[in-house]
Amino acid sequence: MKNHFIDDIAEKNVKLLITVDCGTRDIEVINYAKTKKIEVIITDHHAVPEIIPENVVALINPKLKNSVYPNSNLSGSGVAFKLLHALALTLFQKNEVEKILKKYIDLAMLGTVADCMPLV
Repeated sequence: MKNHFIDDIAEKNVKLLITVDCGTRDIEVINYAKTKKIEVIITDHHAVPEIIPENVVALINPKLKNSVYPNSNLSGSGVAFKLLHALALTLFQKNEVEKILKKYIDLAMLGTVADCMPLV
């Protein structure tokens, strides 16, 4: 992530940035986003540094020290898909959740393959 990307989305009045496969190490850029009044949700799967972003709505990473998620090797797109799943369960009727997940599972699979991550 780079500050000029934040500038671009701030000009478009974006108020929430959800990252996919990045952000755990981007403290400075996230703090910059906050100065532009942009909230950030991080979905990532990369190694977690000693100091992590605290100025975020959420940091979702199966490699976090306190993570209880059973698969710490989930791909970045897999982490984003799990966020979609949680949001769908919260916002939609049960019969609609499966339709939503089926609509986007191909993207999660493509991201997993492109990231050279295991499929199981």
